[in-house]
Amino acid sequence: MIGIITAVDAERDAVLAKLKDVKTHKIFGIEFYEGSLQGIDCTAAMSGIGKVNAARCTQLMIDRFHPDRIVNIGSAGALHPEVKIGDVIIATSCIQHDLDLTAFGLRKGFFSETEGFIAADAGLVELCRQAMADSLDDRFKIFTGPVATGDQFNESAQVKEALFNEFGAYCVEMEGAAVAQVCAGCGVPFVVIRSISDAPGEEEATRDLYENFKQLASERCVSFLLNLVKSFPKGD
Repeated sequence: MIGIITAVDAERDAVLAKLKDVKTHKIFGIEFYEGSLQGIDCTAAMSGIGKVNAARCTQLMIDRFHPDRIVNIGSAGALHPEVKIGDVIIATSCIQHDLDLTAFGLRKGFFSETEGFIAADAGLVELCRQAMADSLDDRFKIFTGPVATGDQFNESAQVKEALFNEFGAYCVEMEGAAVAQVCAGCGVPFVVIRSISDAPGEEEATRDLYENFKQLASERCVSFLLNLVKSFPKGD
């Protein structure tokens, strides 16, 4: 069983368009969709935007549907200067950039001296990279690296530059680290995939770019998801 978590309706609808034999369950206001992709059992859900929504959805999915692994897909804003609109980031780890316990001598984004970056499942990251390598348009690139998560939609080029310098993150978004933290706490392997919908240096156009590219980003993430699922043994 694969769990698939998205944040917004465009991402959810792109997944649902590919799901077969769908059964819908509504649990505490969240709709979960049981079905299959490429013959593999899946449960998909739209968490809503932000870390709390993402964590809540992830925990409900784990408790009720017991996925063997969770894939979180969606769009993000680029931070790394080499990342462009249309590129894809596969998160090797996630960190909450807006978590701040520096008053206690900790690094920003860290819960303790060692708890900060939450590592994705290395096997899933590699499977994703392989699945995407043959399907991504030659104009675009695949990157693997850290992803920064926070409850902010960042438009400022200066803020984005600061996030890159501080965390080395390739992109910034609003759910990945929350999904990661719940999965890690429950011992469920996970991977976070982000298609870039906006890039640094476009402060005035960021929201327009996001609106223009979020549908493309959603459809691209689902196409990668289909390729990823093909690599899993049937019945897994």
